[in-house]
Amino acid sequence: MPKVIVIAALASSDRAIGSHGKLPWSIPEDLKRFQRLTLHHTVIVGRKTWEFDLKKRPLKNRSMIVVSTSLNEDTTLGIDVARSLEAALEKCRDRDLVFIAGGASLYAQGLTIADQLELTLVEGHYEADVFFPPFQHLIGTVFKLVRVEPRLAAQNGDGLTYRFETYERVSD
Repeated sequence: MPKVIVIAALASSDRAIGSHGKLPWSIPEDLKRFQRLTLHHTVIVGRKTWEFDLKKRPLKNRSMIVVSTSLNEDTTLGIDVARSLEAALEKCRDRDLVFIAGGASLYAQGLTIADQLELTLVEGHYEADVFFPPFQHLIGTVFKLVRVEPRLAAQNGDGLTYRFETYERVSD
């Protein structure tokens, strides 16, 4: 089985990840990081994430699997469809890395199986209707923090303070 990585950007205050189908912020450096990490790998997303965001701007140079019980496969869009996260992962048995990139339901399922978390924690409060699942209680027992890369508003030019955090599953 491949290494499973949950990748997300969320508000550090309340875990907000979306507002009316969009990210509550614009962080070009985070988008570049997402591209760099996922390039030439498989990205698994839920139907809403696909329809609200990626269908309009499909990810180039990545294999896409959309988890949905209502969509059918669409080879013209370059996506594969799976009926569950388990079925999506089964399709990835021969791959090295697989990224789970939203939405909230897939993130919740992904936390139970992920080998690694790649999180962008954004400072501040944002209007949101979608939230990343609680994960802080898993830190220190299920996952350990292995890297933090702070970004200050004055340095990054986008007016936001955020940090990239990498967590790895604690070995048994």
